[in-house]
Parts: sequence; C-alpha cells; structure tokens
Amino acid sequence: MNRLLDRLTPPLLTRFFLLCLLLQFGAFLYVQATPGSYDRLGRVRGRDFLQFYAAGALVRDGRAEQLYDDEVFSETQAEVVYLPKEARYHPLYPPAAALLAAPFALLPFTAAVCVWWICSVALFAAAARLLARQRPPEERPAVWLGLFAFQPVVMCFWDGQLSALWLLAVVGGLHWHRRGLHFAAGLVFSVLALKPQLALGLGFWLVLRRDFSTLAGLAVGTLLQQALALALLGPGVFTAYVENIRVYADLQRMYHFDPSYQHALFGVLMNCLGGDYSAVWSAIHLLAVGLAAVFVFRIVRQSPDTPLEGAAAVLLLLVTPPHLLLYDLALLAVPINVLAGRGSPLRGWAALLYLAAMVAPVYRLTGFSIIPAVLLLTLWRVSREVGHQEIRETSESTAEVAPTI
Repeated sequence: MNRLLDRLTPPLLTRFFLLCLLLQFGAFLYVQATPGSYDRLGRVRGRDFLQFYAAGALVRDGRAEQLYDDEVFSETQAEVVYLPKEARYHPLYPPAAALLAAPFALLPFTAAVCVWWICSVALFAAAARLLARQRPPEERPAVWLGLFAFQPVVMCFWDGQLSALWLLAVVGGLHWHRRGLHFAAGLVFSVLALKPQLALGLGFWLVLRRDFSTLAGLAVGTLLQQALALALLGPGVFTAYVENIRVYADLQRMYHFDPSYQHALFGVLMNCLGGDYSAVWSAIHLLAVGLAAVFVFRIVRQSPDTPLEGAAAVLLLLVTPPHLLLYDLALLAVPINVLAGRGSPLRGWAALLYLAAMVAPVYRLTGFSIIPAVLLLTLWRVSREVGHQEIRETSESTAEVAPTI
C-alpha cells in the first residue's frame, strides 16, 4: 500500500484533483446557468439556502417572533419560491442563524444565492490557505485543489449550506489552540453553536482533555451570540426556539435522507432498519460515540497539542451527531490534511477518508453509507499508532510549518 501511495506524487495528485474539480463544477455551472429561481433540474436554486433566506426574511420584516411557527415559516418560503408543502423546510437553526441570514434577505432570492456562493468560495479559500500552509510548498497546490474538488465541498454549493463557515471556524480554532491561545480558540469554535450538534462533539473533546480555558471561550462566544440575538430579536424568540428543539429528535421522520446524504450511524440504522427500534439504534450510536471517545482520550494523552490531536477531535466531532449530512463531511479536510503528511504511515487512512466521501453517490446503490465505520476505524488506527516515534515526528513536522497569523 505504501509503495502505491508513494507513486501519488504532488504533481500527479494536483492533476487528478484538477480533473475532478473541472468535471464537478462544470456540471454545477451547467445546471445553474439558467434564469429564475430554479436550476435545469427543476429544483430550487441553492436548495437548503431557502430555509436561511426565509428565516432572514422574517427578521427583515420584523416578524422574528414567528421564526419557529412552522406554518408561517412554510408560507414565507412559498412567498419566495413555489415548493410543494411536503418539500418545504422546517425551522431548525438557532435565532443567531436568522440574524446571519438577514442581510442576504435584503436581496432578491436568486441574487442572495449567488452572493452566498461567492462568500462560500472566500471562506473555503481562507480555510484552504490555512490547511495548505501546514504542508510543504510543493504539496500546497494539491491541498487547494483537493479541497475544492472534494465531494462534500462541492455539495455545499449545490445545497447552499454553511459548511464553509464551520470548516474555517474549526481550522482557525485549532490553529489558535496549538499556539496556546486556548480562550481565543474557544471563541472561534463558538461559531459552531450556529449548528449545535457539531459544537457538541467538539465540546466532548475539550472535556476529555480537561481544557477548561477553551471551554470557557466556547461558552462565552456562544453566550455572546445569544445575547446579540436576544437584544435584536427579543426574548420570545428564544422561548420558541427552546420549545422547538424537540423537532431534532424527529428529523429522520420529517425528512427522507437519501443514503448518499446520511452519514451518521444513527441515521444509517434508521434508513436501513426503520424507526420501530429507534431506541436501540440510539443506544448503538451512543456506544459508538463512547468507543470513539476512548480512542480520542488515548490520542490526547499520547500526542497532546499536535495537529494529530486536532485531527482526532474533528473525527470525534463527526462521529457524535445523530444526523450527519454529506456537506458536513467538508470537515474531513482537517484530518485528511494531517494524516496525509509526507512519510506518515497513516496516509493510507487519509486516502480512505477522502475516497469514502468522494464515492457518496454509490451509497444510493448500497442503501447505506460506510462513513461511520471509516471514521471509527480511522480513530482506532490513529490511537494504536499515536505512541510510535514515527507518528510523533510526522505530527511535529506538520506543526513546524503551520502558519503564524
């Protein structure tokens, strides 16, 4: 395996990623290059972006107190673009996400989607720059192209999702954390509070390492978000949001998640075996999270404050949520970048992580995703190898070329 990987030189990988990028974004541009609010496939442009736009429109119109009224939220979407009622989105995101979307709602819907695509390019580019600076100069073009050609990243544009924001927050937060600026790192990590199920896994890692300074930064950043939303939207919005949180438990019943999209263990079990034994699937999922935590705890003890620990933290973050969709896997760029280090005996696992996400469309044929198994196996393998001198040296050499910002 290592001999095969040795043949994948940076120039060869650069050409491969460039080909993938041209094919995927060529298809994207062709489908989107049509006037109006729908693409050539007849789907609303930006897809999931509609739910953010609807939330922003309610804030724009001074109706923030109705953010979590499902009927009003549905009617607001219908005012923007026609969708069958069963295909409309439910209000799920915290009030701060509606504040983030409000400036986009000042624009017509199609223009707002295009502006968000431009913002996503800028956010992914900032994350790519930080990731690429952790690699030797000759490997940096492959890092840039590999990120933008990555299937989950491409799907962020199809679906108008916020994963570029999550990725930059995680990459930036880990960078500050390795520099010893733990409270500042926590403030950066708090961006994930806009999607609480992602923040949960990251907080779990901080608890495992007893990193109370970063946890404090995460808590303060989250409270500042809520305080801003409270001041601008009023306390009634928070009461409605808390009452609405229960819908997260019913997501698998509210939405049909294609096997190519659903990559959480709980979600995969629900897709394959149905919801009659959902309590059993929840227990299995929690056991998997506990097992992942054991692996991460060993990595924290053996290789603290290194890129390798950050890679493990992101893998734990992705194992923890009961619902993990394809665009969320953009966060895999972090462990892939670390494990793929030149000379690392774990670079084969980096390739496996990348390919497992790239072939997501195949899961429509298999009926289930292998991502949960790949995440757990990668954590297990890293935890077994983490004490070896070769792994420590590779991780330390990666840290040496990390950027100073």
